[in-house]
Amino acid sequence: MIIRLLLCFCIAIQQSAFSSESYGTTTIIPSVINGLCSMCHTSSCANCPKAGRLRQESRVQAQSRVCSVCSNTGPLCSQETSRTFEETGKERLTCRTTSGKRCDFSAVGPRTVYIPRSVGTNTARELVAWEEFIHQSNVGDYYLTTGHVLGSYQSVRPKSIARALFGDCVLRFAGSQIVDRGGCELLADNFGLSPYFRGSVFVNPSIQNSVLDNQFFIGLDPLYPGLYLRFHAPLVHTRWNLGLSQQITELEDGCKGFPEGAVAATASPASCSILQALQGDKSFGDMKNPWTFGHIRSGVATRTGFADIDLIIGCDFIQCDEYHFGLYGQLGIPCGNKPSARSVFAPLIGTGRHLEIALGISGHIILWQRDVDSFVGFYCEGNAAHLFKTTQHRSFDFCTNGQLSRYMLLKQLAKVDDQFVYDGTLVNGIDIATRRVSVSIPLQGDISAT
Repeated sequence: MIIRLLLCFCIAIQQSAFSSESYGTTTIIPSVINGLCSMCHTSSCANCPKAGRLRQESRVQAQSRVCSVCSNTGPLCSQETSRTFEETGKERLTCRTTSGKRCDFSAVGPRTVYIPRSVGTNTARELVAWEEFIHQSNVGDYYLTTGHVLGSYQSVRPKSIARALFGDCVLRFAGSQIVDRGGCELLADNFGLSPYFRGSVFVNPSIQNSVLDNQFFIGLDPLYPGLYLRFHAPLVHTRWNLGLSQQITELEDGCKGFPEGAVAATASPASCSILQALQGDKSFGDMKNPWTFGHIRSGVATRTGFADIDLIIGCDFIQCDEYHFGLYGQLGIPCGNKPSARSVFAPLIGTGRHLEIALGISGHIILWQRDVDSFVGFYCEGNAAHLFKTTQHRSFDFCTNGQLSRYMLLKQLAKVDDQFVYDGTLVNGIDIATRRVSVSIPLQGDISAT
């Protein structure tokens, strides 16, 4: 009889910086039709409408003001999604739908990428199910132990993922011609939606991983007592889905397009499907090209491959049948893919193409044993890793225009006689606000005990 209690901890710190990259000198500024952005994160909240409630919150002796995701009255709350607003001890405004699902407005600040921990970074899975057959003492010869575990894992907090990406799990859109448009509603015009359109899109993200974990342990006692090699190569099939669904609450005259002078000199057709508009595959008005980055697509996206290949060499300096303690070094060779800025919530495998080096400890002790199958033991393994610098493309919001301001519609200007003149080209801000950056993770820790 073997009773296991598994404890595991993981911590990671990430830093990123702009890499040196040259860009053209074309000047692009926000167009006059942008109006207010969906949410305000400026220090003074000067752009927030009166309908948006202002709250203040102290964090580490610093105060920051943000606007609520929506007001407690007015057009932001449709009949189909009735809301009751609650105040917690931290004065956080929340929004409850009729189904009881709760979505809190994220006051942390804009985030434009979601990167989970690599499935290959899991000492808990590396430790269990074969711990009795590795780190063997007094073997006196080379020995090989292999372990292959098939597992399935799924994310459990969709609202947390939605808030990390968009600030809320409900995105509200209203066109520039909607008279009572709220300051916390995204301007529909920026996405090619009709200026007479109002609607919402609900975000329910999920990640599903199927993992075949492959491990190989080679005892090298004839070379040096306690010396060993270990290889770890998890094969992953991952499924990512934003879980988008839309609700149209107001649509005038079927699907009325843009009037003259709005996005082009002449009247232009518009979209009345949020899901279609968020894909960014179609241009409109003076926009010459569809989006290059930041496509927000519904449906399942999949990817299959090895996450990483870990090469480990270690030595058990203290070792007998009842206990062992040793140190090891680990080299992580990236085999997965980098985070993609072309699509939001694109499937990711591995560490994001970071080369990894780690130092770790391994140990166990048998506390009580009656026979081969009946014992009480304590097993532990942990490591601290550094992930080296790599380059990635990431999208950024504009500093003073709030969350999702990276999707603002921008005018391209040309310099004529020392003056900037609109050259007849519109660009979505996502293609300007996406830059190549250098990213490294100074420290990542993972420890498990059973």
